[in-house]
Amino acid sequence: MKNYLSIKEVKDLPANSEFKAMGIVSHFNRRKDRNNNPFWELTIADSTGELEGKVWPLSIWWNTQGGEKFPIDPDNCGIKFEGSSVGVYGLIGEFKDQLQ
Repeated sequence: MKNYLSIKEVKDLPANSEFKAMGIVSHFNRRKDRNNNPFWELTIADSTGELEGKVWPLSIWWNTQGGEKFPIDPDNCGIKFEGSSVGVYGLIGEFKDQLQ
């Protein structure tokens, strides 16, 4: 897998493709699914476009500021995600015949 893909390249991937991308968070919101389980919606952007995504509870969140890597809880870490640069490792999924 190429190191980091642009948002445009990620959008061209087929279902079940893994990817790594970097961008600026332009939207970040905690939600609950129909079973009352939490998940997070986010949008990241780079110079090629915007990518909307969902982060499910089993995902691991890492803070790598200062050269160290440690796990964080996105609800209780004190980080303001909107406006922050992030790296994401994701999987293109399919739900109701739509890629996500």
